[in-house]
Amino acid sequence: MQRRLPPLNTLYAFESAVRHGSFSKAAEELLLTRSAVSHRIKLLEELTGFALFHRYGRSLVLSSAGEAYIIAVRHALAALEEVKLPRLAYKRETSITISTPPSFARLILWPAIQDFTQEYPEAQISIELSSSGLDVKTEDADIYIRFGTGNYPGMKSIMFMKSDIFPAATPDFVTRHSLSTAEDLAHCTLLRSPLEPWKPWFVAANLPWPEPADGPHFGDFAMMYQAAQEGMGVALVRSSLLDHFDPSSQLVPITHIRATPEYGYYLVYQEDKIENEMIRLFLEWVGKDMRA
Repeated sequence: MQRRLPPLNTLYAFESAVRHGSFSKAAEELLLTRSAVSHRIKLLEELTGFALFHRYGRSLVLSSAGEAYIIAVRHALAALEEVKLPRLAYKRETSITISTPPSFARLILWPAIQDFTQEYPEAQISIELSSSGLDVKTEDADIYIRFGTGNYPGMKSIMFMKSDIFPAATPDFVTRHSLSTAEDLAHCTLLRSPLEPWKPWFVAANLPWPEPADGPHFGDFAMMYQAAQEGMGVALVRSSLLDHFDPSSQLVPITHIRATPEYGYYLVYQEDKIENEMIRLFLEWVGKDMRA
């Protein structure tokens, strides 16, 4: 009789859920959605043939079988972590390491990875969070998602997400500050980010203003959008990111004026990476599913 061993990602999901006592907290740790963790636990229960948890409302309690199984799982994971694999092992056909900025990871990449692994369950994807992503750094990744101009010497780069920028705020903020024209922005707080300078939009709006020197400063798009949603000021947003951030966020454009930003999101990789079939499939998937 052929043995069917559980996928490693189901074991990690189970161990994390046990340690935190919560699917939601496990999802945060593993950078997954809660439903993805729940799906992996369900698959593990189907493969083992017994319930791992008892659920009482929001409480999560190990079953007797789960108590015995978690001991074996932790021993197995610890043993795997002790194994020193040769470098060539990281080039196996199912392995992909992706380096990505945090905002893109949270807003766009995770859902795409979930869809991809549903289609290719053998894929083993590792995520490394970069900082601003303006440059390719000396990280040992297969694919880099970078926010910049696309000029990365010695690397192949494909632009796949670049949309117009425009100022937006909550309807309440717009009403309180009587915002209807570009000039009205002179009297309210502008949220700032080194990733999204205001100057290109000022030029498009024919405003002879310098880059703002005051106001809250954010190194992460999602944090800036959240601040705007909470009424802290006006954010310069991209529709491609805003739609993924929160379709019901209620951030509305201040004017119809839009500008084309200098920076966009690029897939960056060394051309010989596509010799790995799984990496090639993922790049094709990104081009089909995530381009905007």
